[in-house]
Amino acid sequence: MPSWIMHLVVAEGVAAGRPDLDVAEVWLGALAPDASGDKCRSHLKGPRYGASDGAPFGLGHFLHQFGPQLRDPKTAAFYVGYWSHLVADDLMAQWLYFSGLKEQLAVAGGRRILYGDYDRLNARLVDRLPARDVVHRRLWAAPQDVARVCPLIEANQLPTVLAGTWAHVNAPKPARNLQWLAAALVDGYFERAVVRTLEGLGGSW
Repeated sequence: MPSWIMHLVVAEGVAAGRPDLDVAEVWLGALAPDASGDKCRSHLKGPRYGASDGAPFGLGHFLHQFGPQLRDPKTAAFYVGYWSHLVADDLMAQWLYFSGLKEQLAVAGGRRILYGDYDRLNARLVDRLPARDVVHRRLWAAPQDVARVCPLIEANQLPTVLAGTWAHVNAPKPARNLQWLAAALVDGYFERAVVRTLEGLGGSW
């Protein structure tokens, strides 16, 4: 996923659908997969991580491996957030591939254009999050005990991810017109990511 703000927007929607969970812990889980130097492992996609080749992530493996944690009230919020990150990334990878945007990245300046669009989109997405003081409080509110024993990440990298997320939220780049990304399509993406996250949890194990 191109930004942590996007993951927070998805996590916010997921938490709204699971009011039994602590929002701050869902957010922490949603950011956790990027707290790793081995994202192929933390995202359960193996060597195809980052390829955006339309191939699915190992979502079923995650549900099988962490089913007990997803059911345990003490760990559920973190792992639901983690699951939302994987689902959101899976959808983004497929969208980039099947929309043709993956091929456009090979065009001269294509990566600059696409990631410039993501920066501008982030500035719009900040408005979907709570007020900045709430965001700041939530980012550091969740206890990290569960994260520290998650075998997929390097928990010592979490503070870096949290600080980077806050920097993006606190100082987003100007929201100019998008060039490649259609705002309506992006809105549909977030809705799908939330629905797919919640549906995947409903029929597991």
